[in-house]
Amino acid sequence: MAWARSRRSGAGEVEVLTAEEDTLLPMHTPSFTHAGGVVLRLQPGASPLVLVVRPSSGSRSEWVLPKGHIEPGESAEEAAVREVAEEAGVAASDPHYVGFIRYEASRGHVSCAFYSMNEDGPVPSEEDRPVAWLGLEKLRGLMRYPETLALVERAIELRAPR
Repeated sequence: MAWARSRRSGAGEVEVLTAEEDTLLPMHTPSFTHAGGVVLRLQPGASPLVLVVRPSSGSRSEWVLPKGHIEPGESAEEAAVREVAEEAGVAASDPHYVGFIRYEASRGHVSCAFYSMNEDGPVPSEEDRPVAWLGLEKLRGLMRYPETLALVERAIELRAPR
């Protein structure tokens, strides 16, 4: 799989680790400001579905992965699981690192780690955002940034049964 590197997009510079760089992560982990989840619904004989939410900007034409700030004293993995519950109302577990994106936002630099996770079931959501479970083909036309789609593809590659 080809990985994106330093592309300009509407959000700024977006970066996803190459497969080779990813193997170096235990030795050199970037300082993450945000974390998010790629929650997969895996069912035998069916294509994987991915949990997505509408962005906080209120866009009605775009879907994004749940993500948010890492709180003081919280690990990136813990933040990703918490953000999935808060934004999407889904309990998730067993986070596995799949990559990160970096960009400049209006409030400063963002470095967001993403983790693939298992769906455990519904929980009360702290935010009132529309939520959907969508297949990869549908997401290809609805995700704004190809780098985010690359993270979804990687999560599916790592988790989906072969």
